[in-house]
Amino acid sequence: MPAISPRVSMILPTGDEDRGFGTGVVGYQFNLPISKTLSDRLYVNANVGVTVYPDADLRLSNGRHSGEFDLVTVNLGLSAFYAVTEDVNFLLEAVWESGQGLEERPSVGGQRMFARRTHTEEIVLAPGIRWAHNLQGGLQIVPGIAFPIGLSEDAMDYGVILYLSIEHAFMETEE
Repeated sequence: MPAISPRVSMILPTGDEDRGFGTGVVGYQFNLPISKTLSDRLYVNANVGVTVYPDADLRLSNGRHSGEFDLVTVNLGLSAFYAVTEDVNFLLEAVWESGQGLEERPSVGGQRMFARRTHTEEIVLAPGIRWAHNLQGGLQIVPGIAFPIGLSEDAMDYGVILYLSIEHAFMETEE
């Protein structure tokens, strides 16, 4: 049986939207991740989701605000993990995201400024590796690194993602 773990999140407007960091409104996100073990060394995951920012607006260069827009982004992620050893995994992840944003545009005569909805489509492939350090008392530290490669025009060309997970059981289990 696959493992399914739906998630609903609220995204708080903590970024400075005037500098391009956030939308300035509360957002809502729903994701449905599904994981499946294919063999004792191979695992796959899929994640489909949608993010909505209702009533987002844009502060225009003339100091006024645009009208309000509902911005929607959808995403699909697929990944595979291969356990080289019990503590070392090779990873390969592919992500597609189709999103909306706002940008400022002058009117046809150039007299007025207004906001226009934009659309981006990103496809990224990210190979990587992670490894576990199992410490006494059940503490596990898992660092990793991935190298995303943009495959679409709107995606970044390349990058580096550093990963760190620190995990510990809340309760001890009997074996």
